[in-house]
Parts: sequence; C-alpha cells; structure tokens
Amino acid sequence: MYGENWIKLHKLDDVVEFNKALSSYLYFKKDSLDIINVILANNPNFIMANCFKGFLILLSRDKNKGSELDKIFDIIKLNTLKINDKLLIYINILKKWNSGEIYLVQKELLNILRGDPKDILALRLYHFNQIFIGLDENYLNNHLQILKKWNEKDEFYPLVLGMVSYALEESNNYIDAEFYARKSLDISDKDLWSIHALCHLHDSNQHNSDGIHVLNDKKIEWSIYGPMKRHLWWHKSLFFYYESKFKECLILYDNYINNDDFFYLDFCNSASLLIRLKLKGVDIGNRLDQLKKSADYFLHQNTLPFIDFHLILFYFNLENNNSNYFLSKEFENKYINSDYINSYNKSLKPLINILDKNKIDNINIISDNFIGLGGSFAQREVILLQLLNINDDLENNYNKIIKDNIIKKKNIINNDYI
Repeated sequence: MYGENWIKLHKLDDVVEFNKALSSYLYFKKDSLDIINVILANNPNFIMANCFKGFLILLSRDKNKGSELDKIFDIIKLNTLKINDKLLIYINILKKWNSGEIYLVQKELLNILRGDPKDILALRLYHFNQIFIGLDENYLNNHLQILKKWNEKDEFYPLVLGMVSYALEESNNYIDAEFYARKSLDISDKDLWSIHALCHLHDSNQHNSDGIHVLNDKKIEWSIYGPMKRHLWWHKSLFFYYESKFKECLILYDNYINNDDFFYLDFCNSASLLIRLKLKGVDIGNRLDQLKKSADYFLHQNTLPFIDFHLILFYFNLENNNSNYFLSKEFENKYINSDYINSYNKSLKPLINILDKNKIDNINIISDNFIGLGGSFAQREVILLQLLNINDDLENNYNKIIKDNIIKKKNIINNDYI
C-alpha cells in the first residue's frame, strides 16, 4: 500500500480510499479527484489527501483554479503538528510548484526518488513535469537507474516500464522502447501510457497502419478514462494523417478528440490536428472558430510554453485572431519573471517574430526541434510543419537537421543521477 509508513496516522479506511484515488490517477481514470473530494469531505485534515488534490489541480495547468489551492494551504497551516518529514517534502513541492518554481520541483522529486525509488507518485510527477518543460540530458538515465530498483513483484512495475519506454522512444532508442512497452502490456494491458509509448514508436517509424491496430486490438473500456483517451485518439488521427486519410481525421476529431471541457491537452490536441489539416489544404469548416472559446480561456495564463506555442499557432491560423497579444509586453513580462525565460527567449520569441513577419531569417531555429517548449516530438512537429509552409526552401534542410539531431540525441546519456 502506498505511503503505509508515513500516512498511517489516518484511519485505515481513509488510507485505502487514498490509494484508490492514486491508482485512478496513475491509470488515467477520470474519478481520482472525485474520490479525493469524498475523502476530504469526511476527513478535511488528511494532509496527504490535500497535497494530492493540489497536485491534481496543478496538473490541470489551469491558473483559474488557484483559489482551490489557497484553501488547501490554509488547511495545511492549521495542521502543522501532524506533518512528518516525508509530508513536509511533499508540501514544499506543492508550494514551489504553485509558485511556478517548476525546476526546483523537479529537483525535489528526484531527491525523493534517490531515497525511495519506489515512490510511484514522485516518479509519475517527475516523469510528466519534465515532458512539459522539455526533456533534459538526464531524463533517460534517471529512468533507467530507477528501473533497476523495481521488479515484477512490485504493483506498479508495468507503469514504470511504460515510462521507461517513453523516455527511450524520445531518445530515439526504438528497439529498447518497444521491448519495454510490450513487456509492460504483457504483464498488464491496463496502462494507457504503455499503449501511448507504442503509438509514439509507430509514429516515429512511420508504421502508421500498425499504430492504428495498436489501438483497435486493445479491448479498452474507454468510458472510465479521462483526457488521456482523447490524446490516444489524437495519435490515431496522426496515423490517418500520414496516410492522407483526412476524412478519417475529421471523423475522429468530431466524435472523439474535440471536447467541451477546458483542459489544456484537449485544446492542444485539437489545435494541432486542425492546423495540420489546414496546412494540407483540407476543408476544416468552422472548427477553428469553434475552438476559439477554449483558446481564449488559456490565452492570458502563460502556464507553460508548451500550451503557449499551440496558442500562438492557433491564433496565427485563425482569422480575426488575437495574435497581437503575443507581441505585447504583457505576454513577454510574464515570461521574464518565470522559470521559462530561457524557453521564451530561445524558442517562443523567435517563433512569434517569424509568424509576425511571415518570414524565416535563420533556418537554424529548427536545429533543436524546439525541445525547450516541451511535449513530444510528435507534438512539436506542428511547429516545423507551419514553418515549412512559410518557407519552402526550409524543406531541403529539414531532413538533414532532423537526422543530425537524432544522431546527437542518441548519445545524450550521462550518469548524473546519483
């Protein structure tokens, strides 16, 4: 049972319910927050449950939910005497994350994992946060070192294999990535992230028909899952996209990918697919206009460069758009005072300038595949497609730069974990 040595101050029933909520989150189910809210309704002073709720809110990348976090911090302040060392670390992580100090958060999560490599919550938070701030040179090696501490007897071992597979795939180690993803699914077919890793593999290797079958062949009870299922359907749409089956892309968009909830990944999935289709000359009707309500919701938040590059491309492709916001001091100033200033200066600002002038002055802008903006290569690829649309000559250099970068990335493994 998770945390049995440091959250046992609470009644066993509450700890059991907490583990249900954690399991729901780890398996991408949609009821994790509902379970936590029930726990807190019965026991509002369950500090780790409050912390976990805070993490779920922060994982939504939605600054409009800040008042909920204020209530959580008020409860924590009133219960400082019941906090042990492990809880103090998690509370500190919650505070730093809420303050936007995401790089310090990552260091703290790695510190937890050095002492307790089987802390599945710390591992999952580290794994996902790093994706959305840009994978660093230690990402793969950290996962490989942690994996050494796990074995098949551990409850969440398949989930760890899926995370390792993703880290390998994004480092272009496709053979090992497939091995770990399939090993995970052989043990348990309930980890959407391992299925997701296979989708990335088929996307990277252009085995698009195989990728479609990965999703078709799995008997998944989609109704119990949250936004992750829509992200997998987005991957399926990419397989159709690369085979020029654009009608199938739009069917998937209308029936499975597009969602009315204001969740950042749903918006990014939707914008990415529609922009790709628009650049191909596909008639997407008024779908971009319909997506504007969601885009406007996130417009002034500046939560992550990952979200903002989707917003920038969205408004650039939308008539009567809000592109001028990204040229404003308001937008720049929020990044100047954030952890993401380097990503802004290196990638976001040049991208904005290119789109504003509709001209590329220096093709080397694509040399690192915009890694600092976070997300997977499959997600960032829409930036490169947009730039190719601006400058046809860029295509002559595109494949060479990507090939050189893949060779370079294969060698980025160092031993700084411990």
